[in-house]
Amino acid sequence: MFWAAGPRCSPGSSPKFALTDQQLGLALFAVPLAAVPAMLLTGPLAHRLAQHTLPVVTALFAVAVLLVGLSGSRAAFTASLLLVGASSGGIEVGLNATLAAWEARDGRRLFNKVHSATPLAMVVAAPGAGLARYLGASRGRC
Repeated sequence: MFWAAGPRCSPGSSPKFALTDQQLGLALFAVPLAAVPAMLLTGPLAHRLAQHTLPVVTALFAVAVLLVGLSGSRAAFTASLLLVGASSGGIEVGLNATLAAWEARDGRRLFNKVHSATPLAMVVAAPGAGLARYLGASRGRC
C-alpha cells in the first residue's frame, strides 16, 4: 500500500491518509480531470488578464502545490490535486498565449525552445529528487 501507515514512508508521502494504491490513483486522476476544463476557461481569461495571465496561474499553481503538502484529509488532498490540475492547465494556456504574443511582437521563434525546457527540467529534477532522497533528504513528517 502506498501512502499507508507504517514504519517506512514512501518518497514524499505522509502516512496520515492511509490510501491504497487504487485510492491514490483515483485521487491523482483529479489532476488531468481538472486540467482540461481549466484549459478551456483560461483562454477567455487570457483575453481579460493579457500579460498577467501567466503570473496569476503560476501563483495559483504554487498555492495549489503548497496545499497538497498541507492537506489534512483525503478530501482536502483530492481537492488540492484538483487545484493543481486546474492551475497546471492554466499555465499551459497562459504560457502558449504569452509565447504567441512575444513571437508576434519580436518576430523570434520561441515555442520550440520553451517547450523543450519542460522535459529537460523533468529529466534533471526527477533524478535529482531521487538522489536527494537516497542521500537522506526528508520532509521530516514521516
